[in-house]
Amino acid sequence: MSTFDQILPKTLGWEGGHKFTDDPADPGGATRYGISLRFLRGEDRAGDIDHDGDVDAADIRALTEEQASELYRREFWDKCRCDELPASLAMAVFDTAVNVGAAKAVTLLQTELNSHSDSHPFLTVDGGMGKNTVSAAIQATQKISPDRLALDYLNRRLRLYGDLAKAPARAKYLRGWTSRVAALKDFILTQWPGTGQLQANEQTNKPVGPA
Repeated sequence: MSTFDQILPKTLGWEGGHKFTDDPADPGGATRYGISLRFLRGEDRAGDIDHDGDVDAADIRALTEEQASELYRREFWDKCRCDELPASLAMAVFDTAVNVGAAKAVTLLQTELNSHSDSHPFLTVDGGMGKNTVSAAIQATQKISPDRLALDYLNRRLRLYGDLAKAPARAKYLRGWTSRVAALKDFILTQWPGTGQLQANEQTNKPVGPA
């Protein structure tokens, strides 16, 4: 089973699975399998699922898990070049991309990789997953384990959530966001365990490293 096939059910579950929601406070609008109406209306995404000539909440209701999976692979896994990353880091980047967008996920990765570089800035933080970013990720895992890099990256994601939650409309999501990261960390350590010391020392909800 591929890394994508192993992480996808987890991400789908964290995104609410097949349940249809339409939270007025969610700017994405109607959502199912984590696919929002705003996302489905995006350019070149063939969002008219029910083939009635428009893209609306009915298309979200009609969305199948297979169609959602195809969107996740194309719009997040492939755009972030996750097949070229070590498994644990690929899962962390992919799930982050689904939750906050591919560009933001890559920006966080580039920032984290720069923190491990001896020359600053090593990478331009532009949100584009180019060959230099992939190469820098591989190089970083020669200094520290892929699991450690993935966990440090997820701690950076937690700090992003802290900033987002400063807006009153988003504060209510903070507990769910942090719980999701905790569950992802646990999955990474369970499926792709690093050293025993890494597992013993990891404090799942406590960000570490530079801000």
